[in-house]
Amino acid sequence: MFDFDAALSRSRFTEFDPAGPYVPEAAGAVLSAGASLENVHRVDAGVRWRYFGPRTLVEDNSRRSNGTSLSNLICGYRLGKSVRVTLDIFNLLNAAGSDIGYVYTSRLPAIPRTARFSIQVGF
Repeated sequence: MFDFDAALSRSRFTEFDPAGPYVPEAAGAVLSAGASLENVHRVDAGVRWRYFGPRTLVEDNSRRSNGTSLSNLICGYRLGKSVRVTLDIFNLLNAAGSDIGYVYTSRLPAIPRTARFSIQVGF
């Protein structure tokens, strides 16, 4: 199965603000695409890509963040009717994006590649 979503916006304040009309951290574009397989020889797998476009950081739009592009992977295997193991890998390509942008230099690290292993047991 394949899917794709796009959201475009032009965020502005409705009331006059002397600082400027732009809404800080409002993304102008968010794109998402994915592909998945379900229960093929007891295996589930999927990959998802998300893009968050550049965002204004201050009301006058003089400072903007970079866009962020992230890919995630999920693989699962059904051990039986009620037991499933799953491995999720977040930021698969180890992109140097960030969750939030700041006007000043942040000491927070970029989004790291992380993994999660889970076991699900049904009753």
